[in-house]
Amino acid sequence: MWPFKRKATQPHPYEEIRNQIRQGIPVSINDALNAIGASDDDDAVITIYKPPETPTRNETIGIDDKWKQVGIIGVDAGLCWLGDPCYWMTPDCTEHPAETWSEFCDKLEMIEYPTAKQFNFKRGHAGLGVCVSTGYGDGIYPVFVEKNEEGHIVGVMVRFDEE
Repeated sequence: MWPFKRKATQPHPYEEIRNQIRQGIPVSINDALNAIGASDDDDAVITIYKPPETPTRNETIGIDDKWKQVGIIGVDAGLCWLGDPCYWMTPDCTEHPAETWSEFCDKLEMIEYPTAKQFNFKRGHAGLGVCVSTGYGDGIYPVFVEKNEEGHIVGVMVRFDEE
């Protein structure tokens, strides 16, 4: 029995606590027992529910503690290049993927978007680099690396879906 009579229009004295329990908001054991109407003489069973934690942004996109953000890249062409810069970065290099920007875009053969294109060395073998479209075009995107137990970088990841 409740310690006092209430009118039917009055909320139950422990309704707020009951709502907190339904929502997974922590309440004291005494408040929980009172909310279900148990007295010291009653045997009561309380199921303790811990709602799942809301995943962080990194957890929802598959980045765990092994991946550390090391920087960002700025994108103005909607493309990202992966390859060794010693082959194409300076004018004295011999393996430029193209002489001009227009020629480079032609080589991408961007018939459909998104694109990912392997570029070959002049002798025809793969390995010069890979060019990929950046999920949502131009922007600034975070770069992550993964290191092994010895501290060597064993993976690199650019997230093109970051806000």
